[in-house]
Amino acid sequence: MHEMYGVIWKVALRIHEFLPVSKRGCYLALNTLLWCLMGMILYGAAILLTPYIFSTLYCFATAGYLGMIMGFGGGFMFILRNTQPDDLEN
Repeated sequence: MHEMYGVIWKVALRIHEFLPVSKRGCYLALNTLLWCLMGMILYGAAILLTPYIFSTLYCFATAGYLGMIMGFGGGFMFILRNTQPDDLEN
């Protein structure tokens, strides 16, 4: 998992060059969006296995919780533990 957060950090640094946002903000937004996408993909796989849980509300709830817990929370912890002060400058 740590390598995945590192790769997303590098992609966010590349995106940061084109957008007027901070490195942290760009990283957290990208990380949260990617984990929400992963939640939707996992929910889609669950629908293929059991057709009884098909609901748009459950899909967005699953994606939202996964995005906020793993994306925002995990990204926040990655920033706190693995970045230097000069990495966080705009």
